Amino acid sequence: MNQPTAEMYLAKAAKLMAERGKEYDTADQKERSADKVATAFSAITGHNLAGSEVWLLLQILKDVRQWTNPRYHQDSAEDCIAYAALKAEAIAQQYKTYRDFELTTGVTPKKIGAAIDSAVQVIKDLKKENLKLKQAIADTLEENRHLADGDNCTLIRLKRALQ
Repeated sequence: MNQPTAEMYLAKAAKLMAERGKEYDTADQKERSADKVATAFSAITGHNLAGSEVWLLLQILKDVRQWTNPRYHQDSAEDCIAYAALKAEAIAQQYKTYRDFELTTGVTPKKIGAAIDSAVQVIKDLKKENLKLKQAIADTLEENRHLADGDNCTLIRLKRALQ
């Protein structure tokens, strides 16, 4: 038998994808189950996972099996190629979705990052103002403690609220 070529591996991976698509998915899906897997994983774990990341995980699984086996494992090599192709397709679709969103809304990753940075700064500023306000209330309470006339006094209630 001749040494397998890259073209032979690609052809075999394409054949495997078609076979598995017939076996596991509907005719229109042709082994595109990663989004379903990602949805199930996310529902079970609470971690969001994209379909492309499912293909990446499966590709890593096949690589680990290949590299921890002392002998060549043809199934792992062929599946890894198919998963790489499916991952590339899924990433391209994700990019198209993100790009379409960006074009229709004008929202870019840079704008999102700037908005997050701005929100973080607002939160920091509010925390500082909150500390200043608490200190001002504490100072006012201390200065006017001689005016407190029992447990129902507004000053006493403010003091308890600060503690």
